[in-house]
Amino acid sequence: MLINLDTKSQIDTSLILFLKSHVNYTEFNMLNSKSKICSYTLKKYEHLLQNHNFRRVHRTYMVNMEHVVAIYPAEVLLSNGTVVPVSRRRRNNS
Repeated sequence: MLINLDTKSQIDTSLILFLKSHVNYTEFNMLNSKSKICSYTLKKYEHLLQNHNFRRVHRTYMVNMEHVVAIYPAEVLLSNGTVVPVSRRRRNNS
């Protein structure tokens, strides 16, 4: 499924590994090891991706559950080997 990242670009959601917040910007990390930064907050993308198998696991991270290999109490392992932290508050919700 394609989503609009900003006013100029779109991306296939299956290519996104995780999103990382940088204050008022969001960094999209892709399967091909590339990243893209967009000028919207993670909260905006959380709302946009809520029906596309993405979960907010931390205040600054959102992961594509299709690429999750293992879930540990304090972190999530993704298919490319990236480890994403899971906040205490979101451990039971993810």
